[in-house]
Amino acid sequence: MTRAAAHLGRTLVVLALVGTSACGKEALAPRDKPVCLVLSVGAERGIAHIGVVRALQEAGIQPSCVFGNSMGALVGALHAAAPERDTAQSYGLFMHLYEERAAEEMRSRAVMLGLLALGATLASGGAAAPAIAAGAAGAAVGAGSVDAADKDRLVEVLDEVVGHRNIEQLPLQYATWYQRVTNSGVERAAALSGNLAHAVGDSVANPMIFPNLRLDEGQHIDPGADRIAAIPLEDACKLRPDAHFIVSNASGGRLFFSTEMRCSYELVEIATPEVDRQKVLLAESPDFDQMVAAGYRAATSVLRSRSGAP
Repeated sequence: MTRAAAHLGRTLVVLALVGTSACGKEALAPRDKPVCLVLSVGAERGIAHIGVVRALQEAGIQPSCVFGNSMGALVGALHAAAPERDTAQSYGLFMHLYEERAAEEMRSRAVMLGLLALGATLASGGAAAPAIAAGAAGAAVGAGSVDAADKDRLVEVLDEVVGHRNIEQLPLQYATWYQRVTNSGVERAAALSGNLAHAVGDSVANPMIFPNLRLDEGQHIDPGADRIAAIPLEDACKLRPDAHFIVSNASGGRLFFSTEMRCSYELVEIATPEVDRQKVLLAESPDFDQMVAAGYRAATSVLRSRSGAP
């Protein structure tokens, strides 16, 4: 076990000893408090956050701040950058451009390898056909080696979609968190300013999703293994102790925080459907629509309970 992994294991044990579950802390929204949105981790399940945002918009509730980690950081960034838009459309645009960029990289890799093979053939002065055939085969292998999931590509495309903006330029307050790998383990850090896309990239940097990611010292990685950071209500409360929080939980786990958390909140627990993971992430119907609808139903139920509607 590495020192970083051992440190992370000790951290989780400590949190289990001092933390508390969500029981007894939930409260209806005080009318004199600003509303903030907290979005959990959850990979493809996190797409359900889009439905929660949609339900709030239809109810006339516009959060003044959005906080999230991992997929919650991505969905939250798209909403915070353009709160007037349908976040599903913003995500669809992002994923369409991401796929286009991946396809371009594959074509460029294939063309480059093909040209190198042709150049080697011409330089050899003979046996052109076998060499070109081998070069074509190598180009196909090279094109296929372009990673479908690439963090740098994600950051590049997201930066275009959000207009190359910094966090402090957004119409809504935004923050996300990540883990920083150190020589003694890992430590949680906040992204409160600077380039929005790079902040999201740090929060979604999961080696299980991005195979080319290396866990070197100084690397920023997904904070989801930290039980409190998986649903970052406590971190959000420290930033905005004046706010009331609507917490969207698509993580599959429980909301968890320490006894120091004092903010009021409403919890939207999302029961996510069994759908094709890749199709959800690629914004392909009907799987993507089903995941969004799950978040919408869960949030609508909470909002109806708030108003006393049947």
